[in-house]
Amino acid sequence: MILVTGAAGKTGLAVLRALAARGAGTRALIHKAGYEAAVRAAGATDVMLGDLAAPADMATALSGVEALYLIIPNMHPSEAELGQRIVAALPPHRRLAPSLAQIARGGSSDRQWVAIRDPGAGGL
Repeated sequence: MILVTGAAGKTGLAVLRALAARGAGTRALIHKAGYEAAVRAAGATDVMLGDLAAPADMATALSGVEALYLIIPNMHPSEAELGQRIVAALPPHRRLAPSLAQIARGGSSDRQWVAIRDPGAGGL
């Protein structure tokens, strides 16, 4: 099972479709119940309503997953800190591979895509 955050957005839906095409089981984390039909249509095998800024929601969402495809809203006021906190909180006993994070450089509106990988996980 692969957890996809930001699953209802343009990138999240594309990730869900690509993973479904490979036969991967996915859990879509969404923040509004109205997005459930869209993520299921894109191939999500499990859907969870939650907030990635809430540690308890993330702990529940990560339960039983083997990998994480992390997409953080690029307009979130604490985008970089949120990504760092989520990555730091990943359970060490699992081979979780946070694949993608968006972080702001120097507080500007410029965005930089950064791959964060566990070299032992072998990618997604």
